[in-house]
Amino acid sequence: MAGRGGADPVNGRGAQGRGSGRQARRFQPHSLPTRIGADPRQARWADAMKTALNREQISLPALAERVVGPLDLQGTHKLRRWLSNETTVPAHAIIELARAVGAHESDMLAAYGLRSPSISKLVRRAEEAEEREQQLRAHCAQEGRTTGDALFAAAAAPGGRWSVTVRPHWRGRRHRCHFADHVLLERVDAISERADAERDFAEVFERTAASWDATPLLVEGLPVGPLPPLIVHRFTAPHEPTAHHAPTDAPGVGAQGVVVTGLQWTGSYTVAALLAKALGWGLGSFARAARSVHGGARLDFALADEIMQDWLRRPDNSPRRVWAHVLTEPPGPTAPSARLLGDAGPDVRVIMMVPEPELIEIIAALSGAAPAELAAQSRAWGELLAPHPRLLHVPAPAPRAADGSVLRADDPRFLDAYFDASVDAAFDALRRLAGDRPVSALVPEQARLSDPFAALVAGGAQAASTGDPAAT
Repeated sequence: MAGRGGADPVNGRGAQGRGSGRQARRFQPHSLPTRIGADPRQARWADAMKTALNREQISLPALAERVVGPLDLQGTHKLRRWLSNETTVPAHAIIELARAVGAHESDMLAAYGLRSPSISKLVRRAEEAEEREQQLRAHCAQEGRTTGDALFAAAAAPGGRWSVTVRPHWRGRRHRCHFADHVLLERVDAISERADAERDFAEVFERTAASWDATPLLVEGLPVGPLPPLIVHRFTAPHEPTAHHAPTDAPGVGAQGVVVTGLQWTGSYTVAALLAKALGWGLGSFARAARSVHGGARLDFALADEIMQDWLRRPDNSPRRVWAHVLTEPPGPTAPSARLLGDAGPDVRVIMMVPEPELIEIIAALSGAAPAELAAQSRAWGELLAPHPRLLHVPAPAPRAADGSVLRADDPRFLDAYFDASVDAAFDALRRLAGDRPVSALVPEQARLSDPFAALVAGGAQAASTGDPAAT
């Protein structure tokens, strides 16, 4: 039945969504070798494709479903003729079909003769090297996230020219977390200069993604030094998905990844970190990824947009990841964030943090902008990134005291309340991602055992969202 150019006899009725055992019984291998005909190159490619299809037990109807979007196929007619070497397969289809069966596109192009085997091997080696580099970067990021302060102290010890003071920075009342470390550097044998610190601690800056903390916020207990304090992020530092999480341990988000976006000071980084903790997913930042390319230099906005576009195009290349993104460009239809996030595919969920009016007043005071201008920007972004089932608007509440009064940045309670407001926003985002299910359904079992916030979501979401300290 499969003798006509490797055509699969399965008619596709009920092939998707049934038990894997039933699919395996229905599958019949595609016949090899392919008739050479007038094009031996396409016969070689068809043999390579059928080998991959047989290995993965993919029928032609199932393959057609996987490529119906990029190749605009109606049924299996074209596939059958390509694989039977009756009509010429276009080059772009070779790439999409390779991805659909889990084969390397370079190998399939080489099988057709469109790329030499030696170039294909070189591409594979380059990709393997890139993957190893990403793993090393992830390891360094994790190391810096957990031991950043110690790395500065260790780097200062051999020369004895720098004094290093570390102040752990904790945030939150209802959910306390070690948010970051503040590192104060002082040159003991000369006048302290930023350029000297950046030169002497260059490797540590890169490994920890530390930056000079210029935020106009009051950090209680932080001594005044000759240089601004460095902030080494722990809670919001990029990290890989937790090792216990597997694709089958599905939290049911219905997507390969999530992007949390919003104006500066709306909590997008903190909410993204909280979602990653609850889901057991990795945490990323397009801006920090762009900085890491240049070793911590000034942010290259164009590169950050490129990284975002690359991930949005193929989120399955880095699945189970929450990305933080701040809307820095002026709102407009041609703005990269509007084009890319507004048209994000079905494998991506976008969460936009929409500031409450009281929070806009606070952001204006922190940034030096006019409240009316910020309110107009927020409205414009809300229209450009209008809500729909895959793009969710979540209110970003203002920091409030226990009596409900809004706290300003000069209040000692501000940072704790600011973090608590992000906790509430993260619960709200999780409720929207969960839909009709309980929020706890999104949290993998091992995440609730290993992370306090994941445990809070699983066991105390309702009480925490009411502001009851007893919930934690």
